[in-house]
Amino acid sequence: MFVTKTAEIIANEVRWSAEVIRSIFAGAFGKAIVNENLEVRFFRKLLREVEDGLNGISPPGVNITCRTKEIHQKPRVKVQQPHPFECELADLLVVVRYAIDASNIERKSLFYQVKLCNSGTRECDIDFNQLELLCDWPGFEFGLKSTGGPRYYSNQPHTLEFGSYMLMLRGPAPEDFILCQSHFCHAGS
Repeated sequence: MFVTKTAEIIANEVRWSAEVIRSIFAGAFGKAIVNENLEVRFFRKLLREVEDGLNGISPPGVNITCRTKEIHQKPRVKVQQPHPFECELADLLVVVRYAIDASNIERKSLFYQVKLCNSGTRECDIDFNQLELLCDWPGFEFGLKSTGGPRYYSNQPHTLEFGSYMLMLRGPAPEDFILCQSHFCHAGS
């Protein structure tokens, strides 16, 4: 069930273009991760590739615009309940805008925390506070004082992948590259 007729039209067009979109993401991951050993360089390359790829397609009747933003180490969020902690919100913010015309627009956004495996292993170090944030979404505060912050935010994601970990091999050779499989934290949602 879709909230609006516009959302249904957009969903159908995107679904019909799913193979093209999947190939854009697969190509972006491959170009960004092969022989890359540093997380920050990986996700900066990935952001450029995804944005360029999605902005270069136009399914019939829908205008797709993708904007990406590196948010690594900023913003830092403060959680008070169920126990106090502070952590980074995520590494990547991806916002995709779908428009049929100027008055019919839908947007979707996702946060990702990128982790490359420890050298020579398939194991990643994960901050448990950040895992709690991205899985449970307790209320948090963030924002600059100069813009009226910090403000309190309470998220209740409607998609499983809203806040996910992107776990990748560190510096794989082209023949060792494994297409990214993100971890869905919101299993009970």
